[in-house]
Formats: sequence, structure tokens, C-alpha cells
Amino acid sequence: MIDRKVYGIGKMIIENIHKSTPILLPSLHFMVFQYDDGFEAYCLELNLSSFGSEDKIAVNDLSLQISDFIENIFSKGEKAKDILLNVVSDTTNSEYWAEYRKISFSLGLSGVSTDITTKLIEQMRELKNTISYYESLLELAKIVSKKQKDSPENQNCFIAKPINYELLKKSA
Repeated sequence: MIDRKVYGIGKMIIENIHKSTPILLPSLHFMVFQYDDGFEAYCLELNLSSFGSEDKIAVNDLSLQISDFIENIFSKGEKAKDILLNVVSDTTNSEYWAEYRKISFSLGLSGVSTDITTKLIEQMRELKNTISYYESLLELAKIVSKKQKDSPENQNCFIAKPINYELLKKSA
């Protein structure tokens, strides 16, 4: 890793991006390198990299590049899986893998988890809360709609979006 300072490591999940072929990719590992003029995010499995002025920009661009790469591979038809397996079997970046494992184990031995399960659980919890919220709104809309039908004086009743309490509190 000449002229590169390892800034961080991570894992990403690329959801099913190929519309016609259901694929489930495992978590992809990446490293972020810092340079004087920006950052490079590098995917270890696919040998892809992306540059950006900030680490988040480089990682986001890498995820878009990976999506395009996978989509392009699966547009090749029956040979797509073989092509992808050949790419992930490449061992030219073994020194990056060694460095990744070293950092991952060092973090783990220091009590820092590198597992993405917690993040996925948080995202699922947020999604469930959002679904519950919209289900509640739907039920409320049904009740109001029924009352509007039953009561002529409520013909102008409507349901408004709830106000974000934090936003209201800050502007008050």
C-alpha cells in the first residue's frame, strides 16, 4: 500500500439491483484511503475504486459504481455468474485483504464491532416504525372518511401531515 494512508474499513450490502435476475450478493468489504487531496474507496472483492473530496462521497460513488458494474455483468446473459465469480476469485489484492483483516481484528480486540448486523437491525426497526406510522394514518383516514359520510357539517374536514415536533420546537 504505497503512498496510501488507510483511513478506514467497512462493509456494504448491495441490494438486488438486477431486475430480471434475483441475486443475493454477500456483504462487500471496502477500504478507504486518504490522500492529500481526497479519499479513495476500494472494494476488495470487485477491485473497483472511487475517489472523492470526502470519505462519504468516495464510498457513495463506489456503491453506485458497484451497482453499475453488477448490472453490466448481468446484462451479458448466461455467462454473468461465471464472469462475476472470476472477478471475485482474483488474488491480486491479497495485501489489501491482509491489511483489512489486521484492522478488523485490531478493532475487534479493542471492543469495536465491525459487524453490520446491528446497522441492519436499526434499519429494520426504522422501517417497521415507518410502516406502523403510515398504517395508523390510514386507519385515521378511514375513521375521518366514515365521519364525513355520516355528518354533513364535517364535509370540509381533512387530514394534515403531522408536524415535526423537533422542528416546531426549534423555530418557536
